[in-house]
Amino acid sequence: MRRLGRCKLHQGGIFDSYRSQHVRQLGIVWGSSVDIAGASALGLGVIRGRRADARARGAIYCGVLKLRILGRIDNWTSRRIGAFVSQNPFTNVYGAARSIVALSGLLVLILNPADILFVASPATGTGVTCPSIPSLYCVIPDSGVAKIIAIVVLLAVISGILPQVTAPLHWWVAFSYQASATTLEGGDQIAAIITLLLIPVAILDPRWNHWIPVGRTHRGTQYRRATALLFLLLIQVQASVIYLVAGVAKFAEPEWQDGTAMYYWLTHPVFGSPEWQSGIYLLVLSGPVVVTLVTWAVPVLEIVAAGAIFMQQEGKYVVLALIMAMHVMIAVSMGLPAFSLVMIALDLLYLWPVSKPFRFSWRSRSGAQTPSVSSGFTRLDSRAYQP
Repeated sequence: MRRLGRCKLHQGGIFDSYRSQHVRQLGIVWGSSVDIAGASALGLGVIRGRRADARARGAIYCGVLKLRILGRIDNWTSRRIGAFVSQNPFTNVYGAARSIVALSGLLVLILNPADILFVASPATGTGVTCPSIPSLYCVIPDSGVAKIIAIVVLLAVISGILPQVTAPLHWWVAFSYQASATTLEGGDQIAAIITLLLIPVAILDPRWNHWIPVGRTHRGTQYRRATALLFLLLIQVQASVIYLVAGVAKFAEPEWQDGTAMYYWLTHPVFGSPEWQSGIYLLVLSGPVVVTLVTWAVPVLEIVAAGAIFMQQEGKYVVLALIMAMHVMIAVSMGLPAFSLVMIALDLLYLWPVSKPFRFSWRSRSGAQTPSVSSGFTRLDSRAYQP
């Protein structure tokens, strides 16, 4: 065995097999003649049969080996890209996420008067902050009228009609609120990011309503699907970063380190649980072991959720169920339903396969068809949906 550069040359065994199987396929003949074009393609120049020394043979072996490696990489990349582009992003999964984000904003606008959302101050005067990008609440000074326009847009988004038109308007409404309002809770910024990244997906959607089941005519071209999938991938990366930062930042605080943070949060007079729940949490969290486990479970779950981007789909389902349960608990115990709805929508885009729609079936006892929706965890009659 002789080492030549970074390749190994065997005088009688391995190299001979490579020579017979691969070198001749390239048009390089070992004998009295040489295919100059084939050898030049490998950067070897002209090699004369038996007079070719071991170094030249080793160079050819290295060239063939490199070609094999590059070929395998190319095949792997082609399969990956083909599998990625073969997915259909134009399903009711991204439509459901859009509608949930819109529902979150709709609840905030309907259930809160304008003077609560836009608190007047000496700095802002009317309570509306005007950013460099025109905000709906700055273009229309009357916050009541602006609220009505925003509500109409959000209702249109929930209905799913014309996503190509409502998606940019949805982003403007979400951005305008998080940029101009004074009462924010964190989910507003995430809603603005989601709606912005969903604009290309919605514009490329060939359907007139994002709730319509996808047929063969609704798949769109390969370039449409690839572009939409890339923006959905950006949302998934964004979600992973959000959970990673949230989980790691908590361990930098003393209350999260010693395992008492959840006790203080749930019993906080402003941000904590309502009075009818506070007694239950005081009883459950009075033990040091329980409160420590509950406190540490939150950042650990967030860090696991951040790494879920690298998991197989079965693992993503488990993380999705756990993280959605956590957000439901936040909505119930801390009174943040709007924030929780935005995060649940983000979780669906992050952990649920976008090409696996929520399926519908229509069956009743009498034989008449009535609508019902499955989350996708159970197998349904495939006749209800044909991709």
